[in-house]
Amino acid sequence: MKSAKQKGIRWENTVKAYFESMSYYCIRSAASLGDYDLIAISSVGIKHRVFGIQCKVSHGMLSQEERVRMLQLAFRHGMTPILAYPRHGPRSKEKDNVVLEEVTS
Repeated sequence: MKSAKQKGIRWENTVKAYFESMSYYCIRSAASLGDYDLIAISSVGIKHRVFGIQCKVSHGMLSQEERVRMLQLAFRHGMTPILAYPRHGPRSKEKDNVVLEEVTS
């Protein structure tokens, strides 16, 4: 049986691969000690999009403290805060399993 940490690492790598498949440059916080698990950067023409991503493997919920901290950092650094969690159910497949939700107040 996999530990919670192993499941979390696997999920972070799945989300990272999802963004990389759309030509985003991704940086993973290996120890997950930061407020974001991943930073994804895309350049479309001269406009850059930067996402700060928090990955949750078991559910798509953030504590109020996590939510506030993500929003503060996103505002300060011009990022869009994103919560990434898996779609559960018998029809979910690896490639369409990623649910992305913009974090708002």
